[in-house]
Amino acid sequence: MPSPEEHTASSGTLPGLIYRLLSLFERRRALLMVVVVAALAAFLLTQLRHLTGDLRYADLVTALTATPVSSLVAAFAATVVSYVALTGYDVSALRYAGAKLPYRVVGPTAFVAYALGNNIGLGMLTGGAVRMRVYTAAGIEAGRVMRASPSMAWLSASASTAWARWPCSGAHRPSPIISSGQSGCCRGWPA
Repeated sequence: MPSPEEHTASSGTLPGLIYRLLSLFERRRALLMVVVVAALAAFLLTQLRHLTGDLRYADLVTALTATPVSSLVAAFAATVVSYVALTGYDVSALRYAGAKLPYRVVGPTAFVAYALGNNIGLGMLTGGAVRMRVYTAAGIEAGRVMRASPSMAWLSASASTAWARWPCSGAHRPSPIISSGQSGCCRGWPA
């Protein structure tokens, strides 16, 4: 009867195949990571080119110059207020997890984490990595940061859902820019 080591290393069995693939992966990890990152970057650039194919720089400049300065300032102010509000999710979630950090650490960390997560996507991965790095460096145990992360995601998602649903609630009339002149900006959602 073969020993477990011989059985695992034998080429004809499934465990042997898995062992060989894992061994190959370990030896070629750096090369595989470069290939995966390059493929992902190529995919993202292709998608970006597709998304921006209809845009022209002159049209963008024309639209920006036609926008009143007061609207640009209001949009900037609303963005700042929303990101400050997002930092409150981190404060609340860390408190729930039993971690105490000063706002001078939590505020900038949450701002960067949400900025990356909202703009790049994959918020739990991108923002979570920022939070894990900064909060553990500030002395919070990784387990507490991990305990706070789902709470942050839940708070953010529930607030986003409420705000997305607000235009269809009848509490206000959707603007023509949002609804594009269509009667059902939230088609299928009960009012």
